[in-house]
Amino acid sequence: MIYSVRHDEAVSETIGVVLLISIVVVAVAIVGAILWSQPPPQKIPAFSASITNASCSVILAHSGGETVTNTTINILVDGADQTANFRKQGTASPWASWGIGETLVYAPLIPCILEPQRVDIIYTYGAGRSLLSSVYLENPPSGNFTPRPPVPPAIADFSSNTTSGLGPLAVQFTDTSTGPPLAWSWAFGDGGTSTLQNPSHTYSGVNSYTVSLTVDNGTGVGTNTKIKPNYITVYAPPLVANFISNVTTGNAPLTIPFIDISTGSPLTWNWTFGDTGAGNTSTLQNPSHTYAMHGRYTVNLTVTNASGGSNSRVRTNYIKVNPTPPWYNCSWSYRKNITIDHTRVSGTQYYFPVLINLASDADLSASALGNGYDILFTLSDGTTKIPHEIESYTSSSGALVAWVNVPTITSTTDTTLFMYYGNATSANQQNKNGVWDANYKGAWHLNETGTGTRYDSTSNANNANTRNYDGDEAATGKIGGAQDLDGTNDYLESANNIGITANAVRTISFWVKLDTTGNQGMVTWGNAANNQKFGGLIFGANCYLWGWSSENDWNTGVAGQTGAWHHHAIVNDGTKGRWYVDGTELGTGFAHTYATADSHAFMGVGIDTATNYYMNGIIDEVRISNSARTAFWIQTEYNNQNSPSTFYSLGNQEQWTC
Repeated sequence: MIYSVRHDEAVSETIGVVLLISIVVVAVAIVGAILWSQPPPQKIPAFSASITNASCSVILAHSGGETVTNTTINILVDGADQTANFRKQGTASPWASWGIGETLVYAPLIPCILEPQRVDIIYTYGAGRSLLSSVYLENPPSGNFTPRPPVPPAIADFSSNTTSGLGPLAVQFTDTSTGPPLAWSWAFGDGGTSTLQNPSHTYSGVNSYTVSLTVDNGTGVGTNTKIKPNYITVYAPPLVANFISNVTTGNAPLTIPFIDISTGSPLTWNWTFGDTGAGNTSTLQNPSHTYAMHGRYTVNLTVTNASGGSNSRVRTNYIKVNPTPPWYNCSWSYRKNITIDHTRVSGTQYYFPVLINLASDADLSASALGNGYDILFTLSDGTTKIPHEIESYTSSSGALVAWVNVPTITSTTDTTLFMYYGNATSANQQNKNGVWDANYKGAWHLNETGTGTRYDSTSNANNANTRNYDGDEAATGKIGGAQDLDGTNDYLESANNIGITANAVRTISFWVKLDTTGNQGMVTWGNAANNQKFGGLIFGANCYLWGWSSENDWNTGVAGQTGAWHHHAIVNDGTKGRWYVDGTELGTGFAHTYATADSHAFMGVGIDTATNYYMNGIIDEVRISNSARTAFWIQTEYNNQNSPSTFYSLGNQEQWTC
């Protein structure tokens, strides 16, 4: 059979070309013709031809239209370009042009081994190609047949289950090409390729990727490509700063290893660890930091990425460093350590009332109760509470005068105490009786005002009554308040007997600031009528110890000094009377046996049988005890009370929340 193929002219600048193929069956079979379109040339030739398959040869007869040349037309037989192997009928030379009435013949082998099955005529223009005709030939070349349908053009296209997301991003591609295609060639834009019809591909890098699919319908020229620029976009995970540590609490010093778990590919790390001082920041990804002091610490990490974005994570009170030594009680928020300088201590003293005298303290003012009830003291272990008495506290300035009974202080090693405060619901923490041990018969701070009682801080409660007071006697003392006596008739008298008689050991101590050195009693008791008195006076100009008779009074020969504060301590050790001024003993003592009678104690007066000797000056911190205090005790007492600020040092405020 003979197939007649006609191709009419169609000219267009931007659209496809329509190819009309007319097929006339002559010898073997009728085969459909197909239109294949690529980007159009300026002009596609229009012609008609008969295609004949006979005896293993192909015969093309130009039956109308334009003349074509072998430079613009390619003739494929069974997919192989045989253009140069066609000859004009009746010649042996290759053909150059093909016009109306001319016949081209292809006879690859005679006798025929394999009959040709398909003929494609392709028009070539520059880089473009158009399929003008595609004819399938029936074998054998005789009998009846059913025409095959034309091969449709393959149009590439595709879709995917997603086009964007966080990397790594897995994408499932789906071919939606028409044609239908028989082969697929994918390029995913990141260097990856596939020949599967519906491939999957995983994108790792953060970028936008152009995806292309080329399909082939099996005609040899039926390829088409679909390009989708920036079709897949892979985002970096959002930049989120974060960190953890497998250690968040412990005793100081505490080393914490921090682990960065930030997301979003950070490139820089900036840490602040919440404490102060050198080394409290880092730029390492996974730093370690040592906390020297107890407390709760807030840690901050700021990270940045390649694009300059930043993000921060703050963990408030993330690190808990327990205090060393431990904290007394979680209800107290603050403490300060008090370190007693061992060089200011003489020997070793037990259960010693230490004066804590703060002219002002802003931390106390800010955080302690207005009445000072929440102030307490512990030993160096931070938890063993010891007795204290507050003589005075001024909330507005934090000024504090307190007495603390310390079990042991020594000249060989510093002694550490802790002062706690900052408990808004605290009851009164004082234990004033515990400050003054059982040896004390009376301890009068004399800081009261007006004409009322002057209180004894010992458990004896031997309070003193004012005598002949005018109400103007209150004065600034060596330690807190004091009593300014006029030398005319002012004095103080305890309500009860003092309880020290005969030759029992005893110690009197007090501070005085004398205005004159005339005859005046300072602290005395006993029965003057029976010459059974005991006490310290100024007689004439000298310090004078009363005994039980005139022969046994002791004139120390040392003048009492005026115009300045001086500490006096008078001791009877059962053998001698001794007198210390400002911690130094006067002479070597006075060997005497005292026959003291019991009576009330008198402060600011010496009562003789006929005459009262009133003190002219200020008296402060009077104490009487039934023990013979040693020279070491007296020296330490003087050092502490004369200069508290050099006797101990006060540490910085520590804060703690359990």
